[in-house]
Amino acid sequence: MRTCSRCKKEKDITEFSKSNKNERNGKQYYSAACKECFKKIREDFKQRNPWSITFRHIYTRCNNENHDSYKKYGAKGIKCLISRDELKTLWIRDRAEEMKKPSIDRRDSLKDYTFDNCRYIELSDNSRREGVTAEMRREISLKAIAKKLKALKPF
Repeated sequence: MRTCSRCKKEKDITEFSKSNKNERNGKQYYSAACKECFKKIREDFKQRNPWSITFRHIYTRCNNENHDSYKKYGAKGIKCLISRDELKTLWIRDRAEEMKKPSIDRRDSLKDYTFDNCRYIELSDNSRREGVTAEMRREISLKAIAKKLKALKPF
């Protein structure tokens, strides 16, 4: 039996989550809060710090080779060069709390996650943007420039 640090109820050890790491004494460490209370703590944290969740997702997709999206980000050299505090500033600046489903967007998809290259937009708008990559936009621009140059040169 163990007492939960949050609800102060005595519960069976199975009501507590195990850590992935072993303590120095070789015994498995159990969290201080029971699973039920820990879930409430996590949800409360998400409510108060939604930009931290964004940071975790960005950091993982850029650094964890086992993440499903790593091949689209970290493997292509995209780095997470933005901090939680900078994401909080973006969250406030872009009024993400007023959005239905805020999503982080890199203005130039070939560049890293930096304060100057990121913004929060609606997920639906971000999903539409994914169809047209930065390379495609550049190619379209180059074709338009080439067409204008051809029109200027008398042949």
